[in-house]
Amino acid sequence: MKRLLTSLFLLAGLSFAGLTSAADYERLEKPVAPETAPGRVVVQQFLWHRCIHCYHLEPDVDRWLAESKPGFIEFERVPVVWDRAQFEQSSYYGLAKVMRANGELSDEQVEEINAGLFTLNFVDKKEFNAANVYPLFEAHGIKTLESFNERLASEAVEAQRMRSYELTRSYQIRGVPMFVVNGKYVVGLDTLEGERSPDKLFATINRLAKQELDRQKRP
Repeated sequence: MKRLLTSLFLLAGLSFAGLTSAADYERLEKPVAPETAPGRVVVQQFLWHRCIHCYHLEPDVDRWLAESKPGFIEFERVPVVWDRAQFEQSSYYGLAKVMRANGELSDEQVEEINAGLFTLNFVDKKEFNAANVYPLFEAHGIKTLESFNERLASEAVEAQRMRSYELTRSYQIRGVPMFVVNGKYVVGLDTLEGERSPDKLFATINRLAKQELDRQKRP
């Protein structure tokens, strides 16, 4: 595994190519279509729980989810993985996603853990390690730090880590927070032309998602 990771992160140092700029977004020249049901469009947010820009955008993400995200959008948060440290840190949110898939956590509880990871870094200002993250999971059935570490080392969490790494590479994510619409459009505050506001960001995401939905309906 160590040899594999060394190879992966050497590859991660290569320059990105294959993005075409357009008004307010970049388009992947080789889209990577996510799996979803007909009539649904996937929007993925790439983030790092130690990124101050991600932390500052969180209230706007939450407001979009609660007030203006169209019902046909399937939303997913993906921890960005550019290096070995982020590969390991992605385990925490990865475990939350595994527990949701297993029925151990609700969507709301996963959101609480997401918020808790940001709070740990930017409010409590604690080191981002398993011992400090563990209390976020203790109330959800993981009763000891030893059990928590065992869950972090599980094959299911390893699969989440690898998926985060592979999506970061496939979508050519160069900064966070960043959003990918249906595996095709990369959108963030930095890709917007003119006004670079959260309102414009989420309006652009909604517009591109609707465009993708309409494309599905064409004969």
